[in-house]
Amino acid sequence: MSSLDANIATTIDLDTTVEGTVDPSTIELFSFNGTEGQTLVLERELFNSGYTVYGPSNQFIAGSESDFTIPGDGTYLVAVRGFKRFNNQPVDYSFRLEEPVQVQRSTPSAAWRK
Repeated sequence: MSSLDANIATTIDLDTTVEGTVDPSTIELFSFNGTEGQTLVLERELFNSGYTVYGPSNQFIAGSESDFTIPGDGTYLVAVRGFKRFNNQPVDYSFRLEEPVQVQRSTPSAAWRK
């Protein structure tokens, strides 16, 4: 894989749907800031494109429809690629990067334990 340039990526916010169209011969790049230990989910809303998350040194972090933990502070990239199986026609994409909702489990009260 050639080096991906965060300087040409479109900055995105977490918990925001990103939509567009990509040609199968190109890659759309999006950047976001990650914090070490942060857990995120890459949620695809259209399934005709490939999505990959790369770290600050262009290392693979996660693929499509994955949850992952940020290994260190920095700028991360989401690369969106169209699939060639659609007759080399541009395809629509839609995805979200979001922090999963943490469910707080409560301890049953003493009255319930009797």
